[in-house]
Amino acid sequence: MAAITEAEAKIPFAHFPSRDGPLTAGPSSQENWTTWSDGYYASTETGVDVHFDSLESCLAEGTLITLADGSKVPVETLTGNEKVLVYNMYSGKYEASDIAFIVNHNEQSRTRRIIHAYFSGGTDIQIIKDHGFFDLDLNKFVSINETNYKDYIGHWFVKENVKGDKKYEKVQLEDVQIETRECRVYEVETPKNLTCFTNDLLSVASLSDKLCNIFEVDRNTLTYDKELMEKDIEKYGVFSYAEFEDRMSRESFDMLNLQYLKIAIGKGIITEEERSYLRSFYVDNMGSFKSKYNLR
Repeated sequence: MAAITEAEAKIPFAHFPSRDGPLTAGPSSQENWTTWSDGYYASTETGVDVHFDSLESCLAEGTLITLADGSKVPVETLTGNEKVLVYNMYSGKYEASDIAFIVNHNEQSRTRRIIHAYFSGGTDIQIIKDHGFFDLDLNKFVSINETNYKDYIGHWFVKENVKGDKKYEKVQLEDVQIETRECRVYEVETPKNLTCFTNDLLSVASLSDKLCNIFEVDRNTLTYDKELMEKDIEKYGVFSYAEFEDRMSRESFDMLNLQYLKIAIGKGIITEEERSYLRSFYVDNMGSFKSKYNLR
């Protein structure tokens, strides 16, 4: 893969890095996808073709992302240079975070089925295929999709309350309507926490929710239970960076908490197949983050 130019390196955030080898940089476009054909790309990790539809588990354009200063902006206006608001499940605190990457699925607007979820207090969100939210009833992130949404109606979810006297607000999923309209889809992920706030709801990308469910959450503090976390580490062990160094920088490995992936596999939270997909997906998209921060 040709090295990016100095001018390219200044372009804010590649939404999908090129797919023609181990990713080291930057801004992407349809033109530099050497395997581009009818909406498919070849995965260098799995050696199989993956259609864009399999990745369009995201949020509709117009979804508001909460920035670190409390302001909210439509997801399609993000450049990747913003600081967004996240909730740290290790510390139980709100934090300002960089954006690891933005997935925009080639910015193609077309007709899609939308899962329009309505919560108490007027909160709503439009999901394409599926998306993860923190379910207070089940005490974990759940991925809501067209097949299972009825299972979560009546459940309570986390809504940010960074300026209030309580750590968070609770909103109840009251109704879901399936709609069809033309729109674009987007996804945002942050390093370490992986989460962000979408239309004020604590959320995480589909499948990444499993990375956030590796450790048990203390219901009283909405933080990972440190005692149980230590027991999991002792029982299952953790991955070393040496097992990933051929595919990513140490900084990328640490940003994704991939040392704990071994625990997820041991618990059966993530299958080997899902591990391969996650590794490929994150390695591909971390290319833009590495370019932005001059990581290897």
